[in-house]
Amino acid sequence: MRDKTNGNELTTTIAQILAREKIFDNITVVNEKFVSFLVKIQSSYNNITYHNKSHGADLAQTFYYVCTTGGLKEKLDLDPWEMMSYTIAGACHDIGHPGFSNVYLIEKKDDISIRYNDISVLENFHVATAFDILKVDKYNVFSALTKDQYKRVRKIMIGAILATDMALHFAKIGVLKSKLASCSDEQFGEEDKKFICEQFFHLCDISNATR
Repeated sequence: MRDKTNGNELTTTIAQILAREKIFDNITVVNEKFVSFLVKIQSSYNNITYHNKSHGADLAQTFYYVCTTGGLKEKLDLDPWEMMSYTIAGACHDIGHPGFSNVYLIEKKDDISIRYNDISVLENFHVATAFDILKVDKYNVFSALTKDQYKRVRKIMIGAILATDMALHFAKIGVLKSKLASCSDEQFGEEDKKFICEQFFHLCDISNATR
């Protein structure tokens, strides 16, 4: 994909997913800002071995595959807002990654770890970096949203990206197993839906080697 798009694998993949889902038939986004935003996100990834723009595109594409071919979208009745939010979160989830782990950054007392108090250091950094970009008018694809719509998109994106912290992996797997053992359809609420989406998002982040 990188070769066929002249290094624009992230912008191409994200645009294709949102076009396939007809997202902007339901959500008002300024096209010029959307293109500028995707180009900015793609260029903000560092050219490192793994956590690069190709990986951002890969997570978004894998989550979309799980939603469509895998049936998650139908099972959880995901709406266009959720599909857009998780797709863009995938694009942004490792933006600016320095190529070192949270543990390394904490041990080195890196500025990023100091800023985020040693808690989900990189994940908080990626979220904040993405929303710092969105604060700039020419990149603000959410400028036409109402306050409540923006809050919803932001909440979904934050939850998804923070869920990629491997330090939370085993605790979250334990919660997921408990939910699967005890949760009936009648008990399946919005928070359960959000939690399951976040765990699939995490799965897509770490599944590359398996695939």
